[in-house]
Amino acid sequence: DGLVSKNNKRKIAIIGPYPPPYGGIAVHIQRVLGYLERVKYDYDFYAANRVQDGVSAHYKFYGFKKLVCLFKLLSKKYLLIHHHSPDWKIRVILSIYGILGNDVYLQINGASLKDTIENRGIESFLTRKLLKFVNIIADNEDIAQLAQKYNPKSLVVTDAFLPPLCKWDIYEEFIVRYGELLQDRNYIISMVGWFVYYKGEDLYGFDIALRALQRFKREIDEDVLLLVSINGVRSEELCRKIKNYIVENNLNNNVLFIYEN
Repeated sequence: DGLVSKNNKRKIAIIGPYPPPYGGIAVHIQRVLGYLERVKYDYDFYAANRVQDGVSAHYKFYGFKKLVCLFKLLSKKYLLIHHHSPDWKIRVILSIYGILGNDVYLQINGASLKDTIENRGIESFLTRKLLKFVNIIADNEDIAQLAQKYNPKSLVVTDAFLPPLCKWDIYEEFIVRYGELLQDRNYIISMVGWFVYYKGEDLYGFDIALRALQRFKREIDEDVLLLVSINGVRSEELCRKIKNYIVENNLNNNVLFIYEN
């Protein structure tokens, strides 16, 4: 989400979580901050979680300090405020600035907008009413079609991809730990995710990945490895289901789970 102001034109604010734990939003924020540091662009980082030593978190945007930080954030009048989380309350507050004549950009790249609108509570009512005062940056056509129903000031579709940060010490550590397991493979497919359900479905698509792996083995090459980085287990049921599927379909030698810890 973004708020553009006429003052403080050379500084932007970034709000969001920073890894660990590693997840889609936290990794995105990590890459954004890495890019800003690389190009030497001035920014303030409002951390939505506790961060490790060495991370340049300028403000703590969580707990009882969150409201105080919000007033500080809005009083500074940054060129851009990038709020990367599904917190509908902050989106509403930023959207109100659109009513006051500011250019507000809301970037939506997940199911949070759809979930908020479908809840039919006060958050749904406020979101639907305020969308016409903001500009929408949608990650895909489905989000764009949903947003278009509420007549935003402008609408553009673009992906939110940022390339990973190149830290060679991480690559070297990985090779030391797992190099022997990977070196003789003809093909490696990689993915990352949590064991978690969303509306009854496997959110990160482990089931889809395993079916793709089976088809790859059958039609292209049996010497293929599915390399999976597990951020965490939020559903023990799904974790057991996926592991049982691997055993029942003789995929043990074709799947490697790497857990964050």
